[in-house]
Amino acid sequence: MSLDTRGVQIANGSKNPDDEQRLADGRLLFDRKAEGIVDLAQTDQALMRSIRGNEIGMIFQEPMTALNPVLTVERQLTEGLRLHKSLTRDQATEQALELLREVRIPEPERRIKQYPHELSGGMRQRVVIAMAMACEPRLLIADEPSTALDVTIQAEILALMDRLKRETEPLLCSSPTIWRWWPRWLTAWW
Repeated sequence: MSLDTRGVQIANGSKNPDDEQRLADGRLLFDRKAEGIVDLAQTDQALMRSIRGNEIGMIFQEPMTALNPVLTVERQLTEGLRLHKSLTRDQATEQALELLREVRIPEPERRIKQYPHELSGGMRQRVVIAMAMACEPRLLIADEPSTALDVTIQAEILALMDRLKRETEPLLCSSPTIWRWWPRWLTAWW
């Protein structure tokens, strides 16, 4: 198993000891600044819940598997904000609308009430990017964020991520498509 796969599993909370896929050797160290350095591979679930989505954001390759089909965009965008930032429902909704504007979703007031299947592939990927950026994570991991998109939308998503990267902390990206953006991003090949 690659470190990429295990890292994503750990970021998602999959630490089943009976799982055949285990981190064979090494550590996944993350500097939480004031809280110090933690090994994500050995961290308990409660601490991981406080880190996941808050200090580490994840942009998945396929937005339809990253988004819950029975929840509106609003519910999915506001959940992390309410949990990690202790925002009220109204505050979280306003922040979610702002995030949709930042990722250039047209008609954000309408789109926020929609379900993922009602959005185009490019809009779904922008929602996933907005979700990953919602809590202003210190580390953003992107797993081939533009692979499933057509070339026009792919170019828009890459330009959006380039703009977001200039405004945020480190971006770790696993993608052959993004190699051309080097050295602005740390592109990982596992």
